[in-house]
Amino acid sequence: VMEPVRGGFLARTVPNGKAAVDAAYGENKLAALALSYVDSLPGVFLTLSGMSNMEQMVDNINTYKSPIPMDDKAKATIAHLV
Repeated sequence: VMEPVRGGFLARTVPNGKAAVDAAYGENKLAALALSYVDSLPGVFLTLSGMSNMEQMVDNINTYKSPIPMDDKAKATIAHLV
């Protein structure tokens, strides 16, 4: 999967998404949840996440050090986004 978060497209497309994810996981976890979701899909073996700056790279590294588990809480949060 290449660029699953599309440079913030997810956040712009789902206006209430950031608030819902912030409430469930803390601030700035929307991209982390999106990456965890994509990585949990059957058949996905590799995720290529584009990065434009050092902050995004550090965020991606931290996301994969402690990924959000795709458990019932994560699935319920995602269900509220769609």
